[in-house]
Amino acid sequence: MKVGMRIKLLALMLIVLLPFFAFLMLNDVSIKNIPLFVVSLLFSLILAWVLGDYVMINDYIRLKESDALKSKYIYTSSHDLRTPMTAIKGLISMINDGDYGPISKDIAQPLSDVKTSVERLIQLINDLLTLSRMQDGRLVFDMKDVEVKKLIDEVTVMMLPVAEQKDIVLDAHNDDSLYIQADPEKLKQVIHTLIQYSIIFTQEKQITIYSHRVGDYVSIEITDKKQNGTEMLKEKQDPLPGGVGLDYYVAQEFTRKMGSGVLFQTSDDKKKFAFTFALPVTSSGR
Repeated sequence: MKVGMRIKLLALMLIVLLPFFAFLMLNDVSIKNIPLFVVSLLFSLILAWVLGDYVMINDYIRLKESDALKSKYIYTSSHDLRTPMTAIKGLISMINDGDYGPISKDIAQPLSDVKTSVERLIQLINDLLTLSRMQDGRLVFDMKDVEVKKLIDEVTVMMLPVAEQKDIVLDAHNDDSLYIQADPEKLKQVIHTLIQYSIIFTQEKQITIYSHRVGDYVSIEITDKKQNGTEMLKEKQDPLPGGVGLDYYVAQEFTRKMGSGVLFQTSDDKKKFAFTFALPVTSSGR
């Protein structure tokens, strides 16, 4: 129960009981005193209600101010962190390129690992900035007609090196006649994130990215089940098999703003899975 509501109920009990006891102490229950008691009782109830609302409004204002301060702190801190991280990434690239002289093979791999870690930190900072903008209503979506096949192929090519490290094949099957209404850069980020988590979660050696028309929407699916295999999806959200970061939350919010949220589903034996979301078809794809 909220603090304001507890105070309201307490005030009601105290203010209602006080005039009642005062009435009894008069030791005179004649007819002429009853209207005075009724008026006093009604006045007490109204006063208690108004005071309770005042307390609850003050609680709400303080909560909004606290949220605003938190968002401002996250936004400012993220900006301050991103600048040195970007500088570190640039310096590491220069060292790897030999701008400061030749480096040995023993140093090259640790430097590559450091660069990868810095890139992850920069992405985390970018996710924090995105969340801050979303909470403040400052995040802008540049909605355009997007060719599904072209965009998915671009992201798939970018993710090939990551998949190859785990001997996983990325297979994209998409109709080049499908067009959707979406922010292309944010959609790329969504698909990139879902492929990344698919590579982490899968027990198979192939991940398929495909899309198909469903009424006035295009459903995009990233899965490790075979396209022509037995249908195994259920009409409900399943828990993810491992922990997820801010990037998954950002992807979920992006898809909700542009269409439907991301639905994660698994087979009955939990060995296969699919990430699915849907975006509206545009006039170009009708």
